[in-house]
Amino acid sequence: MSTASSKCSAMIKTVETQADIDRFAQTGVAFSKTYPNGIPHFLSSELHQFEPKHNFFLRTGGFLEAFLFIENGQTLGRVAAMIHPEHPERGLVGLFDSVNEPRVAFALLDAAKACLQAHQCQTIIGPVNFTIFQSYRFMTEGFSQEAFVGEPRNPEYYPQLFEAYGFTVNHRWLTWQLFAPEMDKYLADNQKHMDAYHALGYKPRKFDIRFTEELMKKTYRILIESYRVFPLFTTISESDFLQEYSLMPELIDRDCSRFGYNPNHEFITFTLVLKDLTKALRSMNGKTNLLAKFRFLLNSRKSSIANFAQGGTLPRFIREAYVLGSRKGIQEFSLSAASVYQSIDAIRKSKKYTSVLFTLMREDGMMNLQIKDNHTNERAYAVYELPLIH
Repeated sequence: MSTASSKCSAMIKTVETQADIDRFAQTGVAFSKTYPNGIPHFLSSELHQFEPKHNFFLRTGGFLEAFLFIENGQTLGRVAAMIHPEHPERGLVGLFDSVNEPRVAFALLDAAKACLQAHQCQTIIGPVNFTIFQSYRFMTEGFSQEAFVGEPRNPEYYPQLFEAYGFTVNHRWLTWQLFAPEMDKYLADNQKHMDAYHALGYKPRKFDIRFTEELMKKTYRILIESYRVFPLFTTISESDFLQEYSLMPELIDRDCSRFGYNPNHEFITFTLVLKDLTKALRSMNGKTNLLAKFRFLLNSRKSSIANFAQGGTLPRFIREAYVLGSRKGIQEFSLSAASVYQSIDAIRKSKKYTSVLFTLMREDGMMNLQIKDNHTNERAYAVYELPLIH
């Protein structure tokens, strides 16, 4: 166990025992209740992060060492150092929480840094909780706005502490919110792509619960191949994906999500719109007892914002669509624009939602380029890096 003491009985404690794990998890729950407009964490979820049965990162050989900052019996912060087996040169820091005091945050980051240096890591990336298939990124703008399920939430001073420590931005992401006028403008601007979509023989389908596993497997294949170009990509098996996203079919708005097929009846695109469960989850206040579950059910239909959470296709399908359109005399056809059109059109027709969030789009990504001129209420997020000198 590593410790660093001071006259005020402060120390960095390495998490070793089950009691330490319990304290680490409880610290995460307590801090999550201080995030602006955030959704409180569940203790069970925090504890599962240390269990290979529930954490495929650990199940597939990932390294984890966690630390607590304790002063006069009070836990003032936590952090974890992680190494993915596919990328041993790249250390990760995550599960970070701290009071707004540099001495606390820096001591925690020092502990994580020393751990990763001892394992010969060349750089540190953070905050990343295990892999990109779990939570990562700090929110850097948009703290006053309502959270959505899956959004990184943290106090505004977290990224400031990382930057003061020496981290610099590695990648950025954005979330745009489109209200009715912006959605209508998008539909008008992209009607030509939808017309071409139909004229060329492409077919959209709604989510059908009878084919859940088949659709999840097809979506996995497109998602994994398209994600290979994403920053911080790591591999996940089909079985792990199906386990990690087992609740996805229940979260999907089946009326607004779309799955696309080309003229050869091949599955080529998907757009997933999630139900707005923010109020329902927040009403549980991190608890899972009977009363909390009742509150969830009571609030689960109080939705007003659609969450456009995932959309994907592959470059070869985009090229195929462009070539097919050119052969038929259609000079401009964007498969991705047509796919997004379908979900926005369904959202407008559903009458359930007053706006839609296009969530966590890479700053340089195609989706961001399509949406950026039709939005309000920007939110921003970042992942940071710190080179290590051995």
